[in-house]
Amino acid sequence: MKNKKQNIQPVVVATFATEIDMAHVRNKLESFGIETFTQHENIAALREFTSSAYNGVKLLVLPKDYEQAMNYLIEIGHYKAKDFEPNWLEKFLNKLFG
Repeated sequence: MKNKKQNIQPVVVATFATEIDMAHVRNKLESFGIETFTQHENIAALREFTSSAYNGVKLLVLPKDYEQAMNYLIEIGHYKAKDFEPNWLEKFLNKLFG
């Protein structure tokens, strides 16, 4: 999925179990002036048949809006700031390999 105007690839900011959960956050981001895109929103209706093959409804934004969108997702509790800190394995590998 590319933005036709600028040929820029949107990036995923969140994945939701249902379209309703995604729509709530999407509406808020758009009220802040952040253009959003979705993936797999129609597949959610077929959940029983697709199981977890599609891995949820994805909410995407343009790269220029990524930081603002992520800050909002942290603010509402969808993510925690510590979710972005390196875990023990990442720390170990960074120490080992620099």
